[in-house]
Parts: sequence; structure tokens; C-alpha cells
Amino acid sequence: MAWTPPGRGELRQRVRFEVRGPTTNVGGVVRTAWEIFCPDRRVRLLPVRGGEAVQGDRAAGVSLWNMDVPADDLVRQVTTQMRAVDCRDETRVWDIRSVLDLEGRNRWRTLTVEMGTADGH
Repeated sequence: MAWTPPGRGELRQRVRFEVRGPTTNVGGVVRTAWEIFCPDRRVRLLPVRGGEAVQGDRAAGVSLWNMDVPADDLVRQVTTQMRAVDCRDETRVWDIRSVLDLEGRNRWRTLTVEMGTADGH
């Protein structure tokens, strides 16, 4: 089945994209804070359906999602070194695993994101 862009009514979730900021050394402990890269964007969020590997990840508390985002100048700069955070519930954090232009017209970005893993690389 071919990918189809979501309608505006399907963009129900709101996320922001964050990038790692500068590191600080506090008493020998290196700390890195996340900084907002791209504020509040509306997205379509769909769980990845799959076979045994996906089911095994879910049993381990890890879930894969596809996130469709309307592309603009900031969204086009999103990379796998960033993360997405739910604007309505900041405990929901996704690691970005891939960033694709499935439509091929540079209007949308489809991100494969993973919830339930450490938020660092």
C-alpha cells in the first residue's frame, strides 16, 4: 500500500523537536541538557504494525511509531540525533530512528520514532 499524506484533520498530536545542548562538567559528572530545536508542530502518529520483532519489542516496553510531519525549513533539518517530545504530556519522549521523504515532493517528513528506550545516543 502506497504512502498517502495525512489530511489536516489527522494531525491530532502536537510535538516539539529537541537537540542536545552543550555539555557541562559538574564535579566530574558530565551533564547534557536538551534544548528546543523546533517548537510545537502538529503531527500524525501511527503505531508500526509488524511481526515477531515488533511484538517482542512491545513486550520489552519499547514501541515503534511512524510520525508524519508537514515539512518546513526547521522540520527539514530534523536528524536522528534529535528527539521528539509530546507537547501535551512531556513524559512521552521518542528517539528519532529515521527521517524520510516518502512522498518525494519535499512537503512531508515521515519519522520512524521509538518510545521506551534511553533518550541518549
